[in-house]
Amino acid sequence: MLKVNVYSNNFLFIKVIKKFFIIKNVFSDKPFNHKFKEFCKTELINFNYVIHKKNLKISFVNNIDLGLSFGFGLIFNENYIKQFKYGIWNFHTGDLPKYRGRHPITWAFLNDEKRIALSIHSINQKIDQGNLIHKYFVKRTYYDDENSILDKIAKKFYTEIPKAIKNFFSNNIKKLSKGTYYPSLIQGIKKIESKKTNSIYAYNAAKAQKTHSGIQVDEHFYKDAFFFKKDLKIKNSQTIKFKDNKKLILLKK
Repeated sequence: MLKVNVYSNNFLFIKVIKKFFIIKNVFSDKPFNHKFKEFCKTELINFNYVIHKKNLKISFVNNIDLGLSFGFGLIFNENYIKQFKYGIWNFHTGDLPKYRGRHPITWAFLNDEKRIALSIHSINQKIDQGNLIHKYFVKRTYYDDENSILDKIAKKFYTEIPKAIKNFFSNNIKKLSKGTYYPSLIQGIKKIESKKTNSIYAYNAAKAQKTHSGIQVDEHFYKDAFFFKKDLKIKNSQTIKFKDNKKLILLKK
């Protein structure tokens, strides 16, 4: 099996990757569960918490065949990528090249997509470009939020990662076009004005931001949304009519 570095703080991703590769080093740029670190220790995997790109030292790449990145926020420079025999594969939670950028799931929600993709691509120094190795989709329902979509994507890792490996080593890959780059939503979605916005956009925004900062509609902040039903009673909520004359029940923060 190939020796790999993994750039992620997703526990399930690490456990799945271990089925197909020999993990030598794990790098996390976000807060992590201590069980995650203990797992690495038990499996003799070198764990590293990094917060700056300068912490990604070339020495950690010695004798490593491949890098695997999932949910990792630091950008790799070209020299670092070239240290790997087979480059770095990024697991991007969006349909490339249609959804480039840092928050593809939220943008897909805002555009009312019914399917969300995971695109596995070998990266270059440009954001979310390089070569597409494999892509698969999960179905999105109006009950889903970002976490439930991530769970659906993760449940397919076991069947889809072997397909990516096969595609790469049989040269069944495709150069990604420039596509569409969506801006970061690190500051959240801008204020929604009910009189200027359709209800489905507000609903999708609330679901996309449910596990984050929520949304602002008019002068108040909300953490979840429900389609309006006369017999639906939810504590600490407010019913608002939108531009399309449809109502949502919004749960207050």
